[in-house]
Amino acid sequence: MPHHKFYLGDVMNCLKQIPDNTVQCVVTSPPYWSLRDYGVDGQIGLEKSPEEFILKMVEVFREVKRVLRPAGTCWVNLGDSYIANKTGSNIQRNSKLEGGKDTQIEACKRPDKKSEYLKPKDLCGIPWRVALALQADGWFLRSDIIWSKPNAMPSSVTDRPGLAHEYLFLLTKKPRYYYDGEGIKEDVVNGDPNPPRGSAGVFGEVNAGRRKPDLRNGRIGAYQNRAICGEGDGTTPTSEASRDISKRNKRTVWEISTEGCPEAHFATFPRKLVEPCILAGTSPKACQICGAPWGRVNEPSEEYAKMLGKGYHDHSGDLTAGMSQPKKMPRTFADYITVDWVPTCKCVGNDGSGRCIVLDPFGGSGTVTLVASGLGRDSIYIDLNQDYLDIALQRNGFNGLCHADTHEIIRNHIDF
Repeated sequence: MPHHKFYLGDVMNCLKQIPDNTVQCVVTSPPYWSLRDYGVDGQIGLEKSPEEFILKMVEVFREVKRVLRPAGTCWVNLGDSYIANKTGSNIQRNSKLEGGKDTQIEACKRPDKKSEYLKPKDLCGIPWRVALALQADGWFLRSDIIWSKPNAMPSSVTDRPGLAHEYLFLLTKKPRYYYDGEGIKEDVVNGDPNPPRGSAGVFGEVNAGRRKPDLRNGRIGAYQNRAICGEGDGTTPTSEASRDISKRNKRTVWEISTEGCPEAHFATFPRKLVEPCILAGTSPKACQICGAPWGRVNEPSEEYAKMLGKGYHDHSGDLTAGMSQPKKMPRTFADYITVDWVPTCKCVGNDGSGRCIVLDPFGGSGTVTLVASGLGRDSIYIDLNQDYLDIALQRNGFNGLCHADTHEIIRNHIDF
């Protein structure tokens, strides 16, 4: 069974209780600047200027980087906000948790949200300002993903388009990291006859017959994934060589509907947004000693080898020597398939019985923990709000602990 740890308290104080290089993947959605008051002292998001908010984000994610493994990934979802005019405030009420009580504080109603460069009605550009600040602080900014919301809330504005997207940034500590692109391939759209054939620069996949795993620094070297298509949830190997060409590499626009939660506030993290992040950033097997994820072993399908007229050998290099693939090769099979998983570290006795750990430093209603548990991953949850922790415990099946007499224990941590 997956193991989960819940922290209640200030995110910086809680992160400092986690040892270095502990978690393999971070998936989180920090509070958006100047949008909501959660009614808790010390909360992030009510800073008086975007600059102060950005500096706080850099401080928090500097600590996140410390607890993230060298080969880990960090996925950060952020929405934008506007500088309010002098007659109102951006702050929205947290009515779900307070029985309808207005939790806005007086400071939010005063027009004292200032910026050195933004004017009233300006779009702040917070997501990109945070991403670039994290990049300047040493993070590798690997991808900007558009979360497109087909069921976005209607907007009453008349002088600009209604907002129907948010950003999801992929950040890493190192230029080489674990990324299982095979596990998150998406359906081909509009009958695309030539889906992308993979990407290089990551070590979540190993293609048999190409190079032996490079275990320098305890990691598999960079490989090019040649699999045309995938199947299932990407967590188990398959020996099926005949599959329909219906998958392609994940792209940077994800159309995912928002998801409500009866117990939680309206900003609940959609599970379908979290799932590909965890599948790409972790593996179903991990070293029980150091926590390193295992990598896929891909090999040519039997049909692909026969079509090329040779044995199980990669012919991509032969193309430069004048060899060409058959012009009318049937594309109804995968040229490479996943057959096994192998360690990416050198730990003696690594049997793959460990689990990758997923961290959400702004845990909210516990969606990341819920998805991680369903995928067989361990997790660490952090949040400042007792009400949200109660909701997270209830959603994850631990509602028996949602009582006041456990409050002091929860403030330290709870292990499951």
